[in-house]
Amino acid sequence: MKKQISYIILLLIMHIFYTVPSRAFFAITKAECTSLNSQYCYFKHCEMKTDAKGHTFININTAIRDKKPFDNITVSMIITEFEHLFKIPLQLNICLFKLHKAYQLPIFNETIDFCAYMRETVATKMFHFIMQEFFKFTNANHTCPYQHDIIFYGIGKDKLLSNIPAPKGNYMLQFRVATDNAWKADIKIYSTQN
Repeated sequence: MKKQISYIILLLIMHIFYTVPSRAFFAITKAECTSLNSQYCYFKHCEMKTDAKGHTFININTAIRDKKPFDNITVSMIITEFEHLFKIPLQLNICLFKLHKAYQLPIFNETIDFCAYMRETVATKMFHFIMQEFFKFTNANHTCPYQHDIIFYGIGKDKLLSNIPAPKGNYMLQFRVATDNAWKADIKIYSTQN
């Protein structure tokens, strides 16, 4: 029952996204990278740059200290919309937030076994859509195991997530990565929908 309610809410959110007439893109305004286990990994670079045309993009270089191959990865994705910008198996959690003055409203929150996703592409369509946008910019776009530093270069150069007609506002896209069932890194990308 709880899963059905979550699915209905997701469908309503997607309906709202697709009925908004805007076809603008997300402009990146800020990035924050945090290592949750400095003995495992650290960030060589987590920087925002602007090119000659005025396009803003992000470069992230995560150095892995433990050079043994890892294939137990969890990724968490959270998406939130904001009004003001203050503030395992290999697992990936991705969450999208809409930011407001007093609260963070999660729009999307999903955690998956990243290695299984890379082998079989088993995830929700929203998760898959977001990951496909980021795979254009990374060396982590292959199946497990991983035994190298993870690099994202030029995130946002080509109108990031331009196919989502989202309402205007400020958003935060948060990625959390875990290996051996322990969170290792947290990346937050703040953006504005024009």
